[in-house]
Amino acid sequence: MKIVTLLSLVLAAGLAVGLVGCDKGQDSGGGAGAGDGGGGAAKPSTTVATVNNKCPLMGSLFNNAKVAPDLVREFEGKKIGFCCAGCPEKWDKLSDADKVEKLASVMAP
Repeated sequence: MKIVTLLSLVLAAGLAVGLVGCDKGQDSGGGAGAGDGGGGAAKPSTTVATVNNKCPLMGSLFNNAKVAPDLVREFEGKKIGFCCAGCPEKWDKLSDADKVEKLASVMAP
């Protein structure tokens, strides 16, 4: 019985860490609540199309045709989209070589 309880706690902790890993409060246009006006804060009325549909940092899927401008960075002449507000800031701190590697990992072959 103690093993079952321990495994349950470990599973719950792992799930919590996975959910907290990225600030999902910022909707990039592809997640739940996209376009429904939910979430409290006003959404930008304009969106940007990006070359990727997966976040190069978190690997999260999003709608690359409707990314909020604050979740986009330009790199090597391409618009790169991100899943949440924390990711563009982390991207800005990466070296160009790291950016190339991370972007390649989420682009279709």
